[in-house]
Amino acid sequence: MDAALGAAAAMGKVLSISSHTSLHQQPEYYHAQLDLLLKHGNGFRFWEFFTNSTDHVLSLAYETQARGAPTHVHVTKRTMNPHWVELACFLLAMGEHSYFSYSGPWMLDSFDVWPEFTKPLGRPLGPPVNSTYPTPLAPWAPLLGQNMAYGWPAKPSSAGDVPGKLAFLGLQPSADACFAAARANASFTVATWAGNAQKGEWENTCWGRLDAQDWNACVAAEDAAAPCYAQEDTGTASAFRDGVVLRGEVWRRSFESVNVTWFTGNGSAIMEGW
Repeated sequence: MDAALGAAAAMGKVLSISSHTSLHQQPEYYHAQLDLLLKHGNGFRFWEFFTNSTDHVLSLAYETQARGAPTHVHVTKRTMNPHWVELACFLLAMGEHSYFSYSGPWMLDSFDVWPEFTKPLGRPLGPPVNSTYPTPLAPWAPLLGQNMAYGWPAKPSSAGDVPGKLAFLGLQPSADACFAAARANASFTVATWAGNAQKGEWENTCWGRLDAQDWNACVAAEDAAAPCYAQEDTGTASAFRDGVVLRGEVWRRSFESVNVTWFTGNGSAIMEGW
């Protein structure tokens, strides 16, 4: 990359450098790339598949506002909840020489001019600010996408010495049925329904844990090691005997013509003024 940027600079060219890195995804390569882009001054980052994740928002804010790197953000989703979430996340973290594009992902009918592109934005009135807020989850209420059965055995079975005192509660047709099976035994502190997250023999399996941990800390840290065994996993759902308190974040940023708010807890975005 160093040689390519140097050769392009000599010819008066600007290069677009694509990378799937972030502050928490291959951070060493991420920082090295930014250093090279800023060293030559004739390159900008093409951020392909930018998503509405905290890591991506933090990374974009760092490179545009702390480092001043030109960035082209490309998204492949138009999530309306109620307003365009991916666009809101970009606006929260954008800086000078920041560009936004959307295609879903590469079809001709996805290159339309969307209403949001014609509305006034104006200059940002300041940097983004974020704060946390507690969201209590009632006992045995389902938490979608949370897998507390990480570290399960090689195949579904009620036998064997399983780390974390994990018990196989059989095949269950739904998350509610799984959690009902766990509630029938007061010793279980958390249950996970695999649902459609796994293929074949894992589908619709139900698991309960007997050990009592600080599940709030485990969920917040997504710690897959003992004693937590927690991770995000699309298609799973978990419930906790004593409930948990989720720590959500709200991000805000004001522009001359719009106020942008993004709630990480439920993934919603609001653009006041549009």
